Amino acid sequence: MFKIATLATVALAVLSSPLDARMLPEVCQRKGAPGICKASIPSWQFNPATKKCEKFIHGGCGGFVPFTSLEKCQATCNPEPKPKPGPDKLKSCYSPADPGPCRARIRSWHYNKFTQKCEMFLYGGCKGNVPFKSVEDCRQTCEGEEPKHKLETKPKSKSKAVPKLKSKPKSESKPKLLAKG
Repeated sequence: MFKIATLATVALAVLSSPLDARMLPEVCQRKGAPGICKASIPSWQFNPATKKCEKFIHGGCGGFVPFTSLEKCQATCNPEPKPKPGPDKLKSCYSPADPGPCRARIRSWHYNKFTQKCEMFLYGGCKGNVPFKSVEDCRQTCEGEEPKHKLETKPKSKSKAVPKLKSKPKSESKPKLLAKG
C-alpha cells in the first residue's frame, strides 16, 4: 500500500509539474553567472521553477549573461507569453466604462476583464470615464496586439470634371473674314 501511495504521489508530481525544463530553449535552462569583474550590469535569466525571468547583476566580464533585457527573456522563455502591462496600462485596462450623465453618443472603448477583449460603448460627452478613444489603442495596451501599419492610399481622383464652356463669349470671338467675290 505504501508503494502505491508513493508511486501515485510521484506520478502526480510529475504530471502536475508546471513546466518541463526540457521543452525550453537551452539558453532558458542556463543560470546566469556574474563573472569576476566588479561592474553592476543588470542582466536577466529564466527560472524554470517559478516560470519567471529574474534579474541578476553581471560583473562586466567573464560569467554568462543569458539575456540583456526582461523583454528578450520573456519572449524567449515564457511558455505562455502574455504582455505584462505597466502601472499606467493596468489602470486604463481595468478602469470601468462610464458613459456619464450627458447624452452625446461618442464611440469609445474599454477593456472587459471577464471576456479579455476590448469592447465599444457610447460615451455621453461629459464626466464619466473613457479608457480608450480607439479600438486599436485598447488592443495594443490591454490585449498586447501589435500596431497595424495603415497603408498609404492615393487621394481619390475627382469623379466630376469642371465643365468646359461650349462656346466662347461674344467679346472673345474672332472677327469673321469676309471673302471678296
